[in-house]
Amino acid sequence: MANRILAKEMQKQSEIMFGKEWQWSLDDCETAIDIFSKAVTEMISRDEKVLIFGFGSFEPKTIKAHLGLDFATQKSIEVPDKKTVKFKAGKDFKTALRGKKNDKMLCKR
Repeated sequence: MANRILAKEMQKQSEIMFGKEWQWSLDDCETAIDIFSKAVTEMISRDEKVLIFGFGSFEPKTIKAHLGLDFATQKSIEVPDKKTVKFKAGKDFKTALRGKKNDKMLCKR
């Protein structure tokens, strides 16, 4: 429940940020975020890499089956293959995180 509330608050803050930067309404911001997340999810589910220049890349990754430990019983269990997503930050994003100003990160509508 707390994660859902936190996610909603983060989404609201990002919508406000987009709205101030580009004078978008909250509905426009919500639509843009939804379109982006659906596109990335769809491409990753098809095992395609998503590259956003300057920001980073999302890449599907499969964790191979392996033996794990059931902590309750202390017995070995076989863990099946599992799909996950790997994110690698791009150069411009890393620069911005380090506190250096980078105008290339800001795209204007």
